[in-house]
Formats: sequence, structure tokens, C-alpha cells
Amino acid sequence: MRSVLNPLIEPLGYQLFRTDPKSLGLSPFRDMSRLVATTQPVVFDVGANVGQTVRKMRRHLRSPVLHCFEPTPSTFVKLTERCGELNNV
Repeated sequence: MRSVLNPLIEPLGYQLFRTDPKSLGLSPFRDMSRLVATTQPVVFDVGANVGQTVRKMRRHLRSPVLHCFEPTPSTFVKLTERCGELNNV
């Protein structure tokens, strides 16, 4: 199947390959979800921008407590609008 699909999708920047489900290093968020043993990890998002990492952390970790820091005032306003009402943020 890969020999048929890879030539079609490689020009688009994609490639199919098999991975070991226990392997690490392909996705930092997947790795964290597998390696963090606590049910409520504390995460510091320094340079949080507008909350992209907040959304990914909430998707991959069980019940994270996120402390977000963004130094740019206009970006901080956007971060607060997007994530300020979320639980544990």
C-alpha cells in the first residue's frame, strides 16, 4: 500500500511509514501523554502566544493545570479571549 500511496503524497510533503506504538520522538505531545504518570500535571507555557499549545496540551494530557505567560500585551489579550475561561488555565 505504501508503494502506491507514497509517490502520490510525497510531492505534497507527506510520507507513510510504520512506527512502533511504543516508540518516542515522533510527537512531543504524544510522548508527554505516555510519559506523564500523574493525572493532573502542572504545565508552564512560557511564550503562550494565542493558546495553540494550551489546546494541544488539553487534548493530549488527562487534566492538566496550565500556567500561561505571554509578554506581548496585544497577544496576551487574544490568549485571554481564547483560553481565559477554560478550566485549570
